[in-house]
Amino acid sequence: MALSDTISALGTSILNLVNTKVATADAKEIISLSTSGAITLTNNSVHKVSAAGAITFTLPTGTTTNFGQMLVELYLPSVYTITLGTSYYFGGKSPDMSAAGYYTIIYEYDAVRGGWVVGVLKKATA
Repeated sequence: MALSDTISALGTSILNLVNTKVATADAKEIISLSTSGAITLTNNSVHKVSAAGAITFTLPTGTTTNFGQMLVELYLPSVYTITLGTSYYFGGKSPDMSAAGYYTIIYEYDAVRGGWVVGVLKKATA
């Protein structure tokens, strides 16, 4: 077998493996959480919260050997204090959550820094 044939076969095998993993990946259950107070998030999960008061998110312990990410779908019908549980932010600035509305909060564990990093996106119509 020529080297080019070996490389082609290897590429096909890798592509098949990736396609199989994507096709068999488990869908993430969306976990409904409390509406106020201290809320503990679960690593590698999707959460939803409809706030009814101030919220403090408690983050799980991350590791430097496993990928960690969390997503929170948040509805703020009024402005409440939201404590995100970390002081590391994507973009280097504390997110602005000073208006009622729908938000997506994304957490990722930074194994180099050794802490959770958070970003917040406000959803709005154009």
